[in-house]
Amino acid sequence: MLSTSNQGDRLTKDLAPSNPWTTRLLYLRIIFISVLLIGILFWLMSFVIVPILILLVAALLAYAVVPVIDLLHRVLPSALAIVLV
Repeated sequence: MLSTSNQGDRLTKDLAPSNPWTTRLLYLRIIFISVLLIGILFWLMSFVIVPILILLVAALLAYAVVPVIDLLHRVLPSALAIVLV
C-alpha cells in the first residue's frame, strides 16, 4: 500500500505531460481561446457601447442648450425658442 505522500506524487506525475511540446501546445491553446473570448466580448460590448455613447452625447447637448432656450423664452414663445436653437 502506498502512503499518502507517494500517492500525491504519483498523481502529479501522471497529470504532467512528458513531452515539452505538449505543454507548449496546451499553453498556446489556452492563450488562443482566451484571446478569442476577449475579442468576442469586445465585439458584443460594441453593440451596447454605441447606443450608450449616442445617448450620452444627446444628454450633454440637451444640457448645454437649455440655458439658451431659457434665455430666448423670456422674449419669445417656448416653441419658437426651441425651433430657433
